[in-house]
This record gives sequence, structure tokens and C-alpha cells, in this order.
Amino acid sequence: MTAWCEQGLPPSDFWQQTPRTFLAIMRGRALAAKSEYELALYQAWHGEAFARAKKLESLKHYLPSEGAGEPVQPEVILDAMMTMQAHGVPMNIRKLH
Repeated sequence: MTAWCEQGLPPSDFWQQTPRTFLAIMRGRALAAKSEYELALYQAWHGEAFARAKKLESLKHYLPSEGAGEPVQPEVILDAMMTMQAHGVPMNIRKLH
């Protein structure tokens, strides 16, 4: 329960968890902490890069354009859903077409 409370979660909720949900929650918290750390590092790196730049481009240059990025392929989505299902997320996956 110590790890649970260290994450700022209410102690009363701990007793309502199964081992599987406890692990899922703690893994999610670990991933969130890692993402926060990476974001802070990303921001610090770019802050220093901007500080060292002789001349900055316009803000539009640094912002992503609308609709930027490749669309997610259906196989990637299916793989993600099947992984979630394999880890205990209740769902039915079926082919529609």
C-alpha cells in the first residue's frame, strides 16, 4: 500500500483493487511519470536551443500545421486493441467488413 499512497492515490481505493488492476494502475502511473520527465527534458532542450539561436524563425515555423502527421494504419490500431485485450481489458474484437 505504500507505493499506492506515494502515488497520491486514496488509501481507501487500494482495498478495492485486484492484483491485476493494481499492476495496471501502477504501470500507468509509471508511464505517466516517464512521459512527464521526457516532456520536461524536451522543453529544457528546446529552451536552451532557442536561447542559443542567432535568429528565431516565426512562431508558425515551430508549430505543427493542421492535419500534420500520417494517419494511423488499421493494423496498428488492431494490434493496440489486441494487446489491451490480452492484458485483461474486456472487449470484443470482430471484423466488420
